[in-house]
Amino acid sequence: MLNKSKAQNSGWNVITTGWAVGMLIALYAIGRISGGALTVR
Repeated sequence: MLNKSKAQNSGWNVITTGWAVGMLIALYAIGRISGGALTVR
């Protein structure tokens, strides 16, 4: 599936960056509502 894309042979860098961006989006979305320890102010 990645043979014709720019992500071919990108490895763990793309995976960890995507995970980090996903976590930041989740924290910004529900951080103030949840009152959890990992909130962005």
